[in-house]
This record gives sequence, C-alpha cells and structure tokens, in this order.
Amino acid sequence: MLSCVAVLAGCGGGGGSQLAATHFSVTSVTSATAGTAIDFAVTALDASNNVVASYAGTVQFGSTDIQALLPANSLLRNGSGNFSVTLKTAGSQTITATDIVTAITGTSNSINVSSGPASHFSVVAPGTAAPGTAFNFTVTALDAFNNVATSYSGTVHFTSTDGQAVLPADSALLNGMGTFSATLNTVNNEMITATDTVTPAINGTSNSIAVEVAVGQFEPAGSMETPRYLHTATLLSNGEVLIAGGLSMTTSPPAPLDMAELFNPASASFTPTGNMTTARANHTSTLLADGKVLITGGGFVATGILATAELFNPSAGIFTPTGSMETARVDDTATLLSNGKVLIAGGNDGTEDVATAELFDPSTGIFTPTGSMTTAREGHTATLLNNGTVLIAGGSDMTVVLGTTELYDPSTGTFTLTGSMTTAREGHTATLLNNGTVLIAGGNGVTGDLVTAELFDPATAIFTPTGSLPSVRRNHTATLLNDGTVLLTGGDYSVDRDDGSQRCRPQLESSASAELYDPSSGIFAYTSNMVHPRALHTATLLTSGEVLVTGGDQLTVPYSNSSCPQGSSLVLPTAELYQ
Repeated sequence: MLSCVAVLAGCGGGGGSQLAATHFSVTSVTSATAGTAIDFAVTALDASNNVVASYAGTVQFGSTDIQALLPANSLLRNGSGNFSVTLKTAGSQTITATDIVTAITGTSNSINVSSGPASHFSVVAPGTAAPGTAFNFTVTALDAFNNVATSYSGTVHFTSTDGQAVLPADSALLNGMGTFSATLNTVNNEMITATDTVTPAINGTSNSIAVEVAVGQFEPAGSMETPRYLHTATLLSNGEVLIAGGLSMTTSPPAPLDMAELFNPASASFTPTGNMTTARANHTSTLLADGKVLITGGGFVATGILATAELFNPSAGIFTPTGSMETARVDDTATLLSNGKVLIAGGNDGTEDVATAELFDPSTGIFTPTGSMTTAREGHTATLLNNGTVLIAGGSDMTVVLGTTELYDPSTGTFTLTGSMTTAREGHTATLLNNGTVLIAGGNGVTGDLVTAELFDPATAIFTPTGSLPSVRRNHTATLLNDGTVLLTGGDYSVDRDDGSQRCRPQLESSASAELYDPSSGIFAYTSNMVHPRALHTATLLTSGEVLVTGGDQLTVPYSNSSCPQGSSLVLPTAELYQ
C-alpha cells in the first residue's frame, strides 16, 4: 500500500491511495484559422497514463504562438478540463499546460494555423530611387495578425503621392504576394499605395521613397595594358589590384595570357608587373594571410587544363611556382579558410566535371586531398560563412543545372548536403551579407536566364526568395559595398533577333546596366549604367570604397530586317570606377 503525502499534486482524500500525476495530456484539433477560437482538453496522467482524478494543482497555459489568447490559470475537475484558445500566428503551433508549482507539464499535438482573410496590405519599396528609373516593390496581403493572407483573390489598384509616377495596371496577387515595377519622376519623398478595387478598406502604403539623382556613378579609369576577360583581379594588402591572365582576342583561337599588371588607385593607372610562369584563363586567385597571391589551375580547351599553381610576391613583383594541385581544374572555386589554408573545390579537369577537393597549405606550399563534394560540379560558387564553413551552391555537372548545395567543414574535412536553392542556377553570384546570410542572384537556370534571387540562412540551412533583379543577367559580378548594399554589374543574357520570317538562334548580348540590392528591404533597384557593356569581367572593392571594374567581353547582336544577324565580340582593355 502506497502512502499519500497531502502536499503532493495528485494526492486525494478518501479511502485507498492513488499514484501522483506526472504529466499532462493536451489534445486539440489539428488545424485552425488565425483569430478563431478552438477548444482543447487537458488531462492529468500518472506514469502509466492513467487519469489522476484527484489532481488538485493549478494549470498555467503557454503556446509557441506569442500572439495566442490563452485561458487564465485554471483547476481541473476530476483530473480533466476543457478550455478555449485563440491562435493568431500562421504556421505549426502547439499549446503547453504546466503546473504552476511542480514540473508537471504537457504539450499538444501540432496545430496548423492558416491565415485569416486579408485586412490590409504591406507595401515594401526601396528607400531610394532615381527619377525616371524603374524599380521593383512588393505588395503582400496580410490578415489582422500580419500573417500572409494566401487566400486573397482580389485585385489591387495602385496610386502614388507622385503625380508623375508610372504605376502598374490593376493586378492580382499570387498566394497573397506580388512584385511590381514602378517609375517615380518627381524629385521628392514619395510613397506608393495599394488598394483593393472592391473593398477600399483593404489597403496599404509604402515606406517613404527618396527620389533623388543616383549618388553612385561609373567613371572611366584608364585602360589596362592588355584587353582581357576570364582574368582575375585581387586586392593586395597595399591597396593596389593585381590583374592576371585571362583570354584576349589578339589570337585565333584566343589563347590564355601570362601577362599581369597592377592598378594603382592613387594614380588610377595600370602598369605591367612580372609575368606568370604559365599562361592561364578562368583560373583562381586568392590573397593569402602573408600578402602573397595564390594562382591555381585554369587553362583553355585548345591549350589544356592546368594543375600547376604559382605565387605572386607583391614586394618583388614576381611570380614563382609552388606545388601543383592533385587534379587539373578550370571553372572551380578557391576559398581562403579561417585557418589560412585555401580550399580548392570541383571544376572540370578537361574531360569531365569533378567532385574532388584539396587544400593548399601556405606554410608548406603543398596541396593535399580533402573530402570530396557530394556532387561533381563546375560554375558553382563557394562562400566562407561566419562560422568557418564553406557554402557550395549550384553550378552544373555537364548534363543539368544544379539546385543542390553543400557545406564544407574544415574541422572534419567533409562535405555534407544542405538545403537546396529554390531555383537551380549556374553563372550566378553569391555574396556574404553583413547579417551573415548569403545572397544568391541571377545566373542561368533550367528554363533560361534568371531574374530571381534568394537568401541562404546558415542558422536554418534554408533558402528563401528575396526581391527579383530588374533584368536577367549571368556571368555578372556582385560586390558588397561598405554601406551593406550589393552592387551587381553587367553580365550577359540571351536575345532573339527574329525577323518575322524565320526563327533566329538565341545569342548572348552583354549588359551595361548595374543595380543595387538593399538587404533591409530585399529590393533590387537600378543604379547608373556602366560606361561599357561587359560580361566575364571583374569588380573589386577598393580600400577607398570605390569599385574597380576591369576588362570583360562585350557581346552585341545587331537588329536585322532581312536575316538572322551574326553577333560580334570585343574584348575590352578599359576599366571604370563606381563611386
């Protein structure tokens, strides 16, 4: 016979004895609508899941929904009780019951809370815009609790405080969200308002948009000694920029270059420096902790793919060979790790794409194998995250464009798959933002060139869409500026020049456009155009905060009324500064 201690929860009076309550059962419906009350039941149970009818404690309620309207602290009758709760935040939520004195607790089943009907709009626009230049803004239908009202099926009408604004036509939203384009023409602080065409009470107004002449401008910055594309540009410790290798159209077929030169920001001029020991194009260039620059691999189909590597010494202005890689590679990535070593990953060895990876140790000058990627890939991106791991994203495996991503852990030397991108892509850019997330932008996808962009959150390993680019681009550059915004420049895109009588084969054309991504709003907006259209160029953030753009291939496709035109290519020696 068990004794009953009167002060313990679950001890009752009367004849006989009973086990004390050890936990609660909390049961509810599996789905609910935000703002609508639902019932749930709480039952005190012993260790064998028997109802403890004598439970005499007081129950307090909590929820994963911080907006939930919960019952007051309550007693149970005969060990059970029925209560009502109103959940307000969309998503998977639970309810918790806890004894206010003891550790007796219990959590409900998962409750899928769907959004309620739309009550207002959220309108998010960039904080600044250039007069006469289109920009994107987003409209989201929200319920009374600021959940996305995915069931909204109305039509949105747009107005603006700018009487000269060019606004979208009345439009529907997809799953409660939509991205639109507008052009403001009055230099002032302006706003855009979205209103339901049937229910005017459903509306929303954007943040203030400062319409002003763009601060950022591209200005010519002299010319390199040699026209080149698929070269590298590396900011040195002394503030100069090393330009190395690449392809030039001075030969046919184009051959890799061994020539290198230095850009001096003080004089805005280029001067030759020592030649590389091997001509290279589409290679990698990495600034090491000791100030030297590691050059690896590269090559060209006609001349072969390289496994060799070399070091540039800025103090002497010369290149010297160092140990060779285990595998010849082109279109691979090189990432300086937190421990000072360099991770070389993937690429093409001249025959096939490879999944292998290796590490360069500056202290020994030797490359050693490390774990292989889960997928062979080229044309991918590699981004060092704040936690020291490296995010490998996208690319292709010679047959398909990839949406998969993986993480390299230097502590274990292994790659593991992580969340997939929302869109498969190659020829894209990946930029580590100041908040630790990674911006993936543009590129070429399964169905063609892309305007989409997405963010990778290392904390959740999830990719989520962000604002769209104003125009498609691939083989472009992305540079994190000192103010936290990202400058995207140039690139190329497919164009059709159909004369109406025949279908012309799509060709690539280079772009002179540039845009800025604002992480605070998730919006891309055009900035001033570059002086020259260019793709496969470089963009380097200088110590002054300016961005140096060098070289590239300028592809143009003329219009024709008689036949499919032939595009032309011009390799650029020119450079420009964004300031």
